[in-house]
Amino acid sequence: MLGACSSNKPADSAEERAKNIFAKMDENNDGQLTQDEFLKGCLQDEELSKMLAP
Repeated sequence: MLGACSSNKPADSAEERAKNIFAKMDENNDGQLTQDEFLKGCLQDEELSKMLAP
């Protein structure tokens, strides 16, 4: 029986995941995240919200 995590696609590295998160959050593409961009991005990414929640 195959588990939910068994796929042929390799998992993103931490660096790739961080770059993808940053790109999604940086709304104005200025290479920097404002506090508002960060908070909005966290609230829109369920997986990230779960990682950051206590």
